[in-house]
Amino acid sequence: MWKAFSRRVSGEWTELTDIREVSTSGPFRSADALRAASDMNLPRHLRAYLGQEAEVRDASRDAIETWARDAENEAAAYDWAGAPRIRAIEEGIAAFMPASSGAGMPEKPTTLAWHDHTGVIIPITDDRAEIRVEYVPEPRDAYRMERLRYRHATPQHTFETILDWRGYFGRNSGILDGWTMMRESGRGYAASFVGEVGFVVGTVLRRLTTPSVTLEEDPWARTRCVDTEQRYPLVAMECPDLAKIRPPRMDRALVWVHGTVSCGTVGLKDLLLPNFGHLPPAVSGTVFRFEHDTFLKMRRNARELRDLIRDRLVVDHLLIAGHSRGGCVARLAADMLQRAGYRGEVSVYTFGTPHEGTPLVDIGKTALNLLMKASQELITNAPLPIMTPLNKAMCYTLDSVDLPPGIKDMGKDGEVEAFEDLLTPANARSWGSAFDIHGKESGFGPAASGALRGALGSDPNDLVVPTASALAFGAPQPTLSCSHVRYFLEPTIRNAVQQFLAPPIAAPATALPTAASSAGTPAPHNIIAPDKAVFKKKQKSFTLVLKTQDQKGQGNPTASDEKTPGGLDG
Repeated sequence: MWKAFSRRVSGEWTELTDIREVSTSGPFRSADALRAASDMNLPRHLRAYLGQEAEVRDASRDAIETWARDAENEAAAYDWAGAPRIRAIEEGIAAFMPASSGAGMPEKPTTLAWHDHTGVIIPITDDRAEIRVEYVPEPRDAYRMERLRYRHATPQHTFETILDWRGYFGRNSGILDGWTMMRESGRGYAASFVGEVGFVVGTVLRRLTTPSVTLEEDPWARTRCVDTEQRYPLVAMECPDLAKIRPPRMDRALVWVHGTVSCGTVGLKDLLLPNFGHLPPAVSGTVFRFEHDTFLKMRRNARELRDLIRDRLVVDHLLIAGHSRGGCVARLAADMLQRAGYRGEVSVYTFGTPHEGTPLVDIGKTALNLLMKASQELITNAPLPIMTPLNKAMCYTLDSVDLPPGIKDMGKDGEVEAFEDLLTPANARSWGSAFDIHGKESGFGPAASGALRGALGSDPNDLVVPTASALAFGAPQPTLSCSHVRYFLEPTIRNAVQQFLAPPIAAPATALPTAASSAGTPAPHNIIAPDKAVFKKKQKSFTLVLKTQDQKGQGNPTASDEKTPGGLDG
């Protein structure tokens, strides 16, 4: 049973009568929320996202028991990589970390998570409203909790009841995910939060968990990279992993550094594939990915990147571009290269990077769950994250005494505290955003427990990083209005990157007439600088339209294309 109350300006609590309980005979599904909302007075453009969630399996918010077995099967392929074992147990999903039980004792899960068979839809009509939610479990849900607790918990396990919510807000669509710990209240539980105009869909997450060792490495980093390379083969092929290639000497190159619990292909497919899957001609062969484990310390990532660039890239003009945490790694690596006398000119571009940290890290272990959600891919033209069953299992079961060291580095006591001592490249630019939940852009992001406005309060932010922190490096660029995960759909950013890779070539200066030329003697030819001549030739060779991987080499250039001997490989 659900109840919701709104606090008036006078301080009095008034019960909301227009909430809708989503009762089910079985586990909660997104389709149940869609049906329950069909006759509610909700903003149509926001309610449409419930339909997308119901239609797209990996975008759904279906209860754990509906996909737990799939997560187990998906995880089985990666047990060999040292990842925690993921198992479906009764109605829940469990994670088994090393040394999670004592010698000679039956093995118990480090974390076991499941959902109650219920949900609630809470409309919000005020620009800003403080909401209190009260929940009393049905007998079936209370019995399940006692049964699973008896079978799988130890005295070291703690029991958590969490409001697992998604808020749909604003005149266009700002979508926020988060957890709010519920406290015991009478026969049930209660939680409070602050919401915006729109509505909230909440479910109840139960967890039996015991603190495990802090994750020093991301056990799924390799898995994530392999999966996305298979999903975006053109990006993987045209923007190879720098650790797997030794490119020839070139004039310009870009090394892409991804953000937290992500991988290079996720950002690059948005940045470089705006036109029906074809890469811009000037990009081919000049963009490389730095795939790395973001649970490791930033300086360790930076040293690895420095070594790869120093040993594999011979380039005159190098751009290291990083998204979010990746921008921090890019700055550290650039500083190391400059101090070591790297032969090329080093530039750094950062996008949504916490140069002065992000308060999101300060909310503790909940931050890892939210950052993992925020790092997932989005449905095209909709701010809904795509999460496979294994992704969801990680979000619900990963738990540790402390955040991984590479995540803590983004906090107020982390590596970012020492950034003021780093060398700043001559060409250093930073992009930040002030996301407006009522503005023109859609966005998905995390929010701190108890606050649907995000972990960053009223200060401008992109739903993950404060705007001021993102712009605290090099030459700050005009503030954008997108969310943290949508920087690379912005034309200004695409143009800035492509202009670095293919800068305009100035026309040769016209020689002044000389006495010899006026007398009929040919004037000497203008000399074009070697680097510009090489690049102009390269531009010409890249006018052939790239084909997708399954078409490459099968099509013919159009009449306007110029084909040099050997095509793109010549």
